[in-house]
Amino acid sequence: MMDYLNEEKEDTVNLTINKEERAFTNVLFYRFIEKSNKVEDVSALHYAQSVEILFCENVTGQATIGTKVFNLRGKELFFIAPNVIHSTTYFSKKDSRVYVFQLSLEHLKPLFDVEQCFRASNKSLYNIREYIPECYDEVFQIISKEICEKKSIIEKVGGVAHLFSCLESKLTDAPTEKTGKTDKIIQQIIAWTEKHFTETFTIDHVAEKMFLSKYYFCHYFKKYTGKTYIDYVHELRISRAILMMRQGCFLTECCFACGFNDLSYFTRVFKKMTGYTPSRYRKEFLT
Repeated sequence: MMDYLNEEKEDTVNLTINKEERAFTNVLFYRFIEKSNKVEDVSALHYAQSVEILFCENVTGQATIGTKVFNLRGKELFFIAPNVIHSTTYFSKKDSRVYVFQLSLEHLKPLFDVEQCFRASNKSLYNIREYIPECYDEVFQIISKEICEKKSIIEKVGGVAHLFSCLESKLTDAPTEKTGKTDKIIQQIIAWTEKHFTETFTIDHVAEKMFLSKYYFCHYFKKYTGKTYIDYVHELRISRAILMMRQGCFLTECCFACGFNDLSYFTRVFKKMTGYTPSRYRKEFLT
């Protein structure tokens, strides 16, 4: 049986699938976010309609894209195609940077149809390799100088064209079912869990909601995400707990509001996921 959960309060944490899409317009079709120095993040499995390019410098942790798990160390660059499930867990105390570039192909489409350009060449965004650290400097330069710093929309679109011309050189063979778009059943499971993870439920209950047997549900989820459903629920809860800790909430409040009914169990799960106890984590990263 899963741990006790409290009723979810909407809009208190950005865990859901496509909330970032609301920030895009046809003029501002991208976002470039920087985190530096005390970098920490636990982001549970999710997916989005936008392209995401993740730059990591001097952080430790893991990035999961589809079913592939990558250990973070030096300078890392990841490409995440639209609607591909992914999660990240990373930490560093100093001299570290994380950049996230998000590009909405939907809002860019009236100006430049990236997917159509790939289709015209019998190629796909889902053929681009997820892990391309050798392109870190070149891709960063294109995004920062040719897209973000340009004032003209025409110049920005030209920068996007240059970006995908660079990425096109990093194609793999045809994508498999595990590396392409997120499976519809997995999308339904993620959507349901994000809505209900602060309630009391069992795996049997969720499987029944998905019209699957418990065995098939567990097998299916592990096959398409590379992790167990319980680990995924723990990611959601710990991610929420860290957000509440950033807001100054007491640890006991974080524990019970995030779905745990036992403080010692919360502490064990938190340490297993982050490498720190909640109190140590707060001291190292949030003060």
